[in-house]
Amino acid sequence: MYFSTSTFSVLRLSVVGIALSATLLATPFEDGIKAFDAKDYVSAIKIWQPLANEGSSAAQYNLGILYENGYGVRRDDTQAFKWYEKAAQQGHIDSQYNLGVMYGAGIGVDKDEKLAQQWLSKAADQGDKEAKKILETRYASSVQKLSVNDTIPPKKYKKRKKERVKSELNTPIPVTVITPTVSTPPVTLAEDIPSVATKVEVGNISEAAKWLMKSAKQGDPRAQYNLGLLYVQGNGVEKSDTQAAYWYTQAAAQGYADAQYNLGLLYLLGTGVAKNDTQAVSLFAQAAQQGHPSAQYNLALMYTQGRGVAQSDTQAVAWYAQAAKQGHADAQFSLGLAYSEGTGIAKNENEAIKWYRKAAEQGQSRAQYNLAIALSNH
Repeated sequence: MYFSTSTFSVLRLSVVGIALSATLLATPFEDGIKAFDAKDYVSAIKIWQPLANEGSSAAQYNLGILYENGYGVRRDDTQAFKWYEKAAQQGHIDSQYNLGVMYGAGIGVDKDEKLAQQWLSKAADQGDKEAKKILETRYASSVQKLSVNDTIPPKKYKKRKKERVKSELNTPIPVTVITPTVSTPPVTLAEDIPSVATKVEVGNISEAAKWLMKSAKQGDPRAQYNLGLLYVQGNGVEKSDTQAAYWYTQAAAQGYADAQYNLGLLYLLGTGVAKNDTQAVSLFAQAAQQGHPSAQYNLALMYTQGRGVAQSDTQAVAWYAQAAKQGHADAQFSLGLAYSEGTGIAKNENEAIKWYRKAAEQGQSRAQYNLAIALSNH
């Protein structure tokens, strides 16, 4: 059987939702809901994890949502699929629907049209109208294939009986965190925040550290910044996040954009300095105003989540646009998503396709997927 990709709306739209079934609101579960509503996702996980392990299908489903969106954990489609599957096997209708979508699109699991049909059928048998619509519209006999031009309007979030759906979708995808020569620990925001520190090219790193120290003490911001990198890596000096933060601070105070950005990351992580989202926003903003694309992108993420700054989709889009124009692939994807959904900016499918295409051409996988869906529905 053939499962048309045009069955699915733009990535994540037809998959996510929070199950808050009134019939399952035992006190611990309800505490998890309150934590989720307060955006305290870490606490929500701590509450729902043991319930999910004990077999609560609602808790399992909600864990899937958290992994699906990277709320309080590193975003992981495979883990999301795992928890949806556990709930689906217990007859949880939304999880059955999600499994069908994920199998059909190959999200978090190898694409399997037979299993997609199987799980959508289970959901449809329980009265899920959207699952039934997909089955009726998208599946043909084994000898008949449907054209990707046979489309239905993209699906939005579903409001199901006795459930309240959280529509917090516009979360950019995770990306690899990169430092000059070593990997920086991932930062969970709306996604993982990348670091773009510059590699210190030296032959004898110990001697280089000595001369960098001399120059840094005389106030050279480039030396201060590069010395900070050496302390982060432990190259030629004893590894020290505190010393790295100190030297980044010296360079940042002189307006050195890379130092401002890396220091912002340290404040975001609480590495070498006390964790402070407001200070991270300030530093990202300083670097962003100098045209630093990753700082612009991360500042947009902070506005998207209302982390360290008042939440503002309009401000987020403005900074995504700045980074996107400089060729930042993830910003281009996020800008495309904003245009597609009309979040923080007027909805414009042509602009969405434009930015998806730019990101897709750089190898951004979710932009490639969204571009395919947008083109088939356009």
